[in-house]
Amino acid sequence: MEKQNIKTIFGIFLFGILLISSINMASATSDFINLGEYDIEYTYDEAVAGDRFALTVTITNQDNENKENIRFEFDEKDPFEFVRDDNWGIGTLNTGESVSKNFRIEVDEDANSGDYEIEFELTDSEDDYDDIFDIEVISNSAELLIGTIKSEPTTILPDMKDVKLTVSIENTGDKDAKYVKGKLVLPQGFTASNSYSDIVNLGTIQAGETKEAIFYIDTDKTLTSDLYFAHIDLRYENDNDEHAEKLEIDLPVQGIPQFLVTNIKTDPTKVTQKSTATIKIELKNIGEKEGKDTSIKVFEKSDQPFEFDEKTYYIGTLSSEDTGTAVFTFKVDGDATPNNYLLNIQIRTVYDNEVLVSEETISLQVYEYERTLKDYLKIVGLIAVIILVIFVLKKVLKKK
Repeated sequence: MEKQNIKTIFGIFLFGILLISSINMASATSDFINLGEYDIEYTYDEAVAGDRFALTVTITNQDNENKENIRFEFDEKDPFEFVRDDNWGIGTLNTGESVSKNFRIEVDEDANSGDYEIEFELTDSEDDYDDIFDIEVISNSAELLIGTIKSEPTTILPDMKDVKLTVSIENTGDKDAKYVKGKLVLPQGFTASNSYSDIVNLGTIQAGETKEAIFYIDTDKTLTSDLYFAHIDLRYENDNDEHAEKLEIDLPVQGIPQFLVTNIKTDPTKVTQKSTATIKIELKNIGEKEGKDTSIKVFEKSDQPFEFDEKTYYIGTLSSEDTGTAVFTFKVDGDATPNNYLLNIQIRTVYDNEVLVSEETISLQVYEYERTLKDYLKIVGLIAVIILVIFVLKKVLKKK
């Protein structure tokens, strides 16, 4: 009875050993490289971020001659660090002979899941070979990466408001990222549309899940066409530890025609009450692109004492740095209050088959009408005529 129990216990023990061995074998990865006259086989255990793993290298001389002064050496790079040796002095290897060596390697705890390379060099008295081992690393943490980036409108231009940025954030790791918060940090020339349009709270992003972060931004009028770089500062918790990531995003800006009012002249120089005058508005294309069918439109307001003959003036095509002038004729009401009036104008141009519209405000000063000598002579003449008429009427009445 006791012998039977011993056999049973021994059988269970042996089964456990075989099971553990099979698990270890299943978790090991092997690959093969043919390098000149050498066959190299490498096998490694599961490589987990923050842990150590064993790498076994077996080198076989397949040449018809013995090889001498053989040396094998790794080129150590992140995320790997060799615990002890990173080189192997083999010496002589006879025809058909094989040798093996185990290396212990530590993986950086911040390494992301993915395929990495370990470079190595194999030399002997005649040859020198370089090649790589492919190592797959598994990370037992959350890994947040930028997926797609979309903007509405699709093309980002200077002088835009409320551009919607939709950024997908993927968790490619093996753990959930909890309490995920992000802040969009913009380069010069970009600003958040309002106080909180550059901040998102995404909650939990589960392993393998993707969530969208939405931001709203404005662009400066002076932005030139270029590829700008922003980044999202992400903070989250993983296994009760706080983590921070800085994820970069691209912001491509396309140049357009842009206009600046460079000069304003009136004729006469002093515009007064009850006068007819002209105003010349000089416009310069300070943008990078040509603007076609460029025109200026003036807006009349009921509370302003102006009446324009024509409200739109066609300038035509203005290339970058070109200047054009719009001329408007207008009348000023006789009872206009002397003041500095703000006149709204609209600038329209066509670029890439799209109509671009911008608005500007210019000032137009109205002065009090000052009587001239001619005006006084007219008054004197009018009075003289009235007196003469009265005198003639009296004469006629007396004769009757």
